[in-house]
Amino acid sequence: MTNINHYNQDGFESRFNYIKAILETNKGIPESKTNMVDYQAVIYFFRHYSEIKEVIKLKYIYAAPDCFPLDGKKVRKIKLSNFHLKNPFKVRQLLLSCDYVLYVYKRFGMIPAEKSYPMQLIKKAPLLEQKITNRYYADSIRNFIDEMQKLGCSNQEIVSLKSILLSTE
Repeated sequence: MTNINHYNQDGFESRFNYIKAILETNKGIPESKTNMVDYQAVIYFFRHYSEIKEVIKLKYIYAAPDCFPLDGKKVRKIKLSNFHLKNPFKVRQLLLSCDYVLYVYKRFGMIPAEKSYPMQLIKKAPLLEQKITNRYYADSIRNFIDEMQKLGCSNQEIVSLKSILLSTE
């Protein structure tokens, strides 16, 4: 663990392990609507210990609200049941998710948690029977897939994004 100057080391480590267990059990940050107690515990911990290296890593792996999207702007999350690839706004959300996953993979050597918002969008996209028709977005996602593979990532959800791209070759 990081050297913690003004925090109680034992208190931090036990709290860190408790929060990490919540995140691992949920495979993401708990939903506030279904598990308010755990959600508040995680968000409070992230805010209270936001300067500590291990906490920063957890925040990015689990896509804390102040980490995703990377530009710091608040993003309106799309209901997964309402996600489709014919709407440029929704495809932009997918591209923000791809950028986020690439950043986290480069920085920490792992992809975000399974139930983090960015990974949920990435998992949902290949299940749709639609293709991305906007060339800019298609090329951006193609570049994302190529870069992730060059970095050694063989995650199936990321590789399967190829199915949503119109063939332009």
